[in-house]
Amino acid sequence: MKRELVVSGVILSLIFFLFLSLSVGAYGLLPAFFPEVENYPAPSWLNEGVRFVHYGLSGSIPHDKYRYFDDETGSFIDRDGNRWRQENYPGTSGQGLIVADVVSLDQGEVVLSLKNYSMMGDSILPGDSTGVRGSAGFINELWVNPDFLSTLREETRAGLRIFRAPFTQEGTIFNAIYFHSETENARNIEIYDVETGILLNKSFTGTGTGSGVTWHGTSPHVSHFQQFQLLGFRQLDLPWSQGLLSPASLNTKILQYDGYFAYTTLPSARAGRQLFYQTKSSSPRWLSLKQITVTQGYEAFPVEKNVVSGIAQIGGAFIPPLALTVLTEGQLIDYDPVTGVQVTVIFNGTSTEGYRLLGIQEAGRDFSADYYYNQDGILVGIQNLSKPFRWAGDETQQYFEYWLTYHE
Repeated sequence: MKRELVVSGVILSLIFFLFLSLSVGAYGLLPAFFPEVENYPAPSWLNEGVRFVHYGLSGSIPHDKYRYFDDETGSFIDRDGNRWRQENYPGTSGQGLIVADVVSLDQGEVVLSLKNYSMMGDSILPGDSTGVRGSAGFINELWVNPDFLSTLREETRAGLRIFRAPFTQEGTIFNAIYFHSETENARNIEIYDVETGILLNKSFTGTGTGSGVTWHGTSPHVSHFQQFQLLGFRQLDLPWSQGLLSPASLNTKILQYDGYFAYTTLPSARAGRQLFYQTKSSSPRWLSLKQITVTQGYEAFPVEKNVVSGIAQIGGAFIPPLALTVLTEGQLIDYDPVTGVQVTVIFNGTSTEGYRLLGIQEAGRDFSADYYYNQDGILVGIQNLSKPFRWAGDETQQYFEYWLTYHE
């Protein structure tokens, strides 16, 4: 199979900010009041391959139209003759889906791969992803062990109210427990299903301050809001999840990919490079990695993030070699009813260069993401295609393509 015959892919540069994770590790409402929550074991239903899909909404509303910065060359002059730089102070908002996959369970520790999907018009496009690990009994506020919830009684204490009441979502009535925390400047509400301990709903409203000053000389105030709602919870059936990562994967310290990204509306492409540095190799079930992306023209601002590769993951830097023996071309691996993303096998055989190659594709209506692995289950190629502006009537396509050029 020649590289030129494979559809290229895309770099997703979207103006969309939404908290990718609800919180990380011990941060969040419950650990602040009940630090013992992290000592509980995994709930009975938790398995590798479990997926959560939440809808998320985030935004900010400034209390003033403008903000001012001390600037001798500014065009705004106050009544005392002082010059200021006047800036519009617009609000911001975004909405999307947050997909959390349990990619590994290992010795009481759970490893999550988190990916956000931006929603613009009727388009759903994948955005950033990151990796998180922590206690299997409580992580990222996605769930708590229901045994912990059974120990709680309804009460009101300083800064926290706990009560039980039915909660209706998507036509289903849950027996739920509510945690309501309120301070002078913020309010947090978290709602969990009593039977499973799964987070059903989370909301936050609060007031903060921004940079600059207002016309009255005070710091500009901003109201922030966030809302998360459970849309889906299911078990992925990934054929390779019964395998382990290869010794070659565990011994790999650095992966370097070189490639490019381009737009159909521009005559030239930008060169790019991605680097993966292994930061934890304690188990053949998962690896922790630091991913750094540098694109020509943006060398001063490399994008750096922590990611993971687990045995029950789609699109990781490593996959159990078992996948090459159990998958067949054209096979449907998964379809997600919430995101509309379909995962299929697009190639499994010998490349024109003479080495074993497995190709897996994630595809939605407006994007496709192709991942290619060698016989050791090491990612050797990434190719994506996207139509990020179709929702706005713009048929521009973005391409993203990287191939492995060095590893040790």
